[in-house]
Amino acid sequence: MPLLFEIRFAYALSKLGCDIQNGYKCGTKNSEIKDSDVDFLVTEINGNRWFVELTSLDESKDVKTKTIVNGNTQSYIEKDLFKHCRRAQSRIFSKVAGDDFNNPEPTKFLEPKENEYNIIIIDMRGFSMGGIGLDVYDYREIVEGNKYPKNIVLPPEVNPLKGIFDSSHPDLRAKYLQKRIHGVGFIRESHYADGELQNNT
Repeated sequence: MPLLFEIRFAYALSKLGCDIQNGYKCGTKNSEIKDSDVDFLVTEINGNRWFVELTSLDESKDVKTKTIVNGNTQSYIEKDLFKHCRRAQSRIFSKVAGDDFNNPEPTKFLEPKENEYNIIIIDMRGFSMGGIGLDVYDYREIVEGNKYPKNIVLPPEVNPLKGIFDSSHPDLRAKYLQKRIHGVGFIRESHYADGELQNNT
C-alpha cells in the first residue's frame, strides 16, 4: 500500500505541471542530516520549492487485540482514549528526528530557507480504531491536541493529548517538527452514494 500511495501521489503531482524529483537528497555529507532524502521535491514555476515526505499508517496489533466483535458491531477497549492519536503523532515525529527519545537528532528535513516549504502527507486509509475509520476531528486532535472546555474534567487515567505544534509537547522530537515543518496533511478515501470516489484531506 505505501508504494501504491507514492505512485498515485506522484501521478497527482505530475498533473500540476511542476518540476518533480523523486527521492531528493536534502542533505550532504557536511550537513546536519547527512545524505537523507525526502520522497519528492516539487518546484513551482515561480521558484517555490516544496519538500514532501509521505508516510502510511495502518491498524496496530494493539488495536486488533483490544477490539471486541459482537455480531455486526465492534468496540475498542482502551483506557487511554488518545492512544491511537499518540501513535500517529509518533509516526509523524519519526519523519523529522530519530527515535532516541532522550536526545533525538534531526534526520530528514533541513531548516527551510526563503521560498522553501517542508510538508508531511499521511495516508490514513489503513488506519482505524477498532474497525472505525478516523475522520477530520481525529486528524485535528492529532495536530491540535484535545481541546475540551474548561468545565469538562477528564478521568484520571486519561492523559491529555498535546498537539504536535504545541511547544510543551512531551516528545522531544516535536521541537524539530515545529522549527522545520510547515504543514501536515491527511489523506483518506470515502465512497459516496453515487459511486464517486473522493479524496479528503
